[in-house]
Amino acid sequence: MNERSRKEKRKTSVFRAVFIAFIAVALLIAGFRVIHTYSMYREARTEYDSLRNEAVKVNEKALFDSSYPPVSVDFDRLKEKNPDIRAWVCIAPIETSYPVVRGRDNFYYRNRTFMEKENSAGCIYIDYRSDSGFNDPNTVIYGAAVKNGSMFGSLHKISKDHTFSTDPYIWVMVPGKSMRYRIFSIHEDVRGSGVYSFFNGKDSGFVQYAQKMASESDIPLDIPEFSKSSRVITLSAETSEGRGNYVVQAVLDKTVES
Repeated sequence: MNERSRKEKRKTSVFRAVFIAFIAVALLIAGFRVIHTYSMYREARTEYDSLRNEAVKVNEKALFDSSYPPVSVDFDRLKEKNPDIRAWVCIAPIETSYPVVRGRDNFYYRNRTFMEKENSAGCIYIDYRSDSGFNDPNTVIYGAAVKNGSMFGSLHKISKDHTFSTDPYIWVMVPGKSMRYRIFSIHEDVRGSGVYSFFNGKDSGFVQYAQKMASESDIPLDIPEFSKSSRVITLSAETSEGRGNYVVQAVLDKTVES
């Protein structure tokens, strides 16, 4: 083997060693990120489970009759934890049950838990422009589409659950009352669709908006008779992959005073 061949061989060996080292480091970093992410998810889940045990009581009647609120909530205890907690949301078909907060903007709680700890799972929060008592024609609620299914990570499965046909409802509990909303539209947010629109109680454009959203549902659902007094909630599962957000919309059909 001449000198030139030996140099070429050494270069190839060095390149191979550097390449293998690069791949090893990349895998190590990726593995660390995965472990760190799921560790944060686990911390968030533990926090929410603890809160449910402290402030939420399951209503056994609701297990057999969807006309009853699924839970009763001790909002005094919740507000001791965080005064930004304004509501509690339950979606039976996907076993979603979480507190709902409202911050000074739409960014603060995107990567924080309800206890204001930094966490990529974030929490469920009302758009800061929406009335926290759910009195607006359209109240927008955001939650991360967390990969382990927590927050709004299972929202895209809602119509696939076998109980959806008999229990197509979302319950929202606030101090003094529980509100049942019937789902009328399930779709992916398309840029320019206007899904995150806000209205006042006298805005005639709200009825046209609600009818438009109902007509854009990806699955056929009963379309309600909307009026200016109708109250809609828009749940948006925020993704991090650049896809459109998954949206579920429902209209108020029952209020239970507590």
